[in-house]
Amino acid sequence: MPVFYRKSVHQFGNPFKVKSRIINMDRSVAPEPGPPIILRVLGPDGSCIRIKMKMLAPFQKLMKIYCKRTGFILEALRFRFDGNVIFESYTPYSMNLSDGDTIEVFQSMVGGTIFLNR
Repeated sequence: MPVFYRKSVHQFGNPFKVKSRIINMDRSVAPEPGPPIILRVLGPDGSCIRIKMKMLAPFQKLMKIYCKRTGFILEALRFRFDGNVIFESYTPYSMNLSDGDTIEVFQSMVGGTIFLNR
């Protein structure tokens, strides 16, 4: 059974603005580091790269490795899994990824409007 307690935190040293948060004291809730998984990264040109990752490692590592191998700039790419955006701070554990899942990479687009001259 999880044990919760409330802890008061003062913001900016002002005792009148108290922010409270609930902290979970149950240690069994924390994820256990399992064996690393191999993810397939499908690029915008159709190329496929396999990258080995730990379940609790942030996707920032995968993104940097992919950019280093392909020569793309990180700011020009968008990473997605099943249509969901992958941010650098996410982990495979937080997105429920398993061994052999495919991450799709798209080139980011700016704009998208069509101008018609009439």
